[in-house]
Amino acid sequence: RSAADFELDGGTALAGTQLAEKMTGGRYLASMTDMLCQKYGEDKKDQIHELLYDRAARCVVSWMLGILKHCGMPQNSPSFVCVEGSTFMKAQLLQSRVYEYVRKFIIQGHGTDLRIIKAVDTTLKGAAAAAVSARRGDLI
Repeated sequence: RSAADFELDGGTALAGTQLAEKMTGGRYLASMTDMLCQKYGEDKKDQIHELLYDRAARCVVSWMLGILKHCGMPQNSPSFVCVEGSTFMKAQLLQSRVYEYVRKFIIQGHGTDLRIIKAVDTTLKGAAAAAVSARRGDLI
C-alpha cells in the first residue's frame, strides 16, 4: 500500500479494514484515481488509471497464486477459479491484466494450468447454501 492508500483509507468508514477489497474494488479505485488526479493533475488521469488497475490485477493474481500454493499446485490437471464482481466484469483493463498475469506468473512461471471462470451471484448463492445447511444443522 502506498501513502495515498493510507490517506484515502483513513477517510473511510472502515479505515484499516477490508484492505484487499479496497485495493481492487471499483469504488475505491475511482476514489483513488480522483484523489491522485487532484494531486498530480487531470492530464495524468490515464496513467494513474492504468497504474491502479495494473496494481489491482497484480494483487488479484498474487492472491490466486497464494491460494494455489497453500492448497498444493497441481501439475497434471487444471485448477479453476471463479471470479465475479462488477469491477472485474466491466473493467476491461483489469480483466485483461488479470488474464495476462495469470499466464505469466502462474501458468508459465509455475507450470500450473489455472483457468478463470466468470461467475454470477456466487456470493449470494453460497450464503444461501450456508444458511440452509446451518438451519439443517450440517454446519458446526
